[in-house]
Amino acid sequence: MESIGSDPAANAVYFAYTHKLDYFVYPIRFIRSLDNGATWSAHVDLSSPNCNGSSMVVGPDGTLYV
Repeated sequence: MESIGSDPAANAVYFAYTHKLDYFVYPIRFIRSLDNGATWSAHVDLSSPNCNGSSMVVGPDGTLYV
């Protein structure tokens, strides 16, 4: 499951996704772009290996919640 968020004030795009590593290993990973999607950061694992799915929202002050 994927989740996309954006913060137009910061030219930021956020992407969280479930990455299948093995039969029961599904960490949630996160990447971001600070140039409207032209380039992307390296991924960061946000969860333990046994999660599946995420959602995100960007608050009015630019805080990202996953």
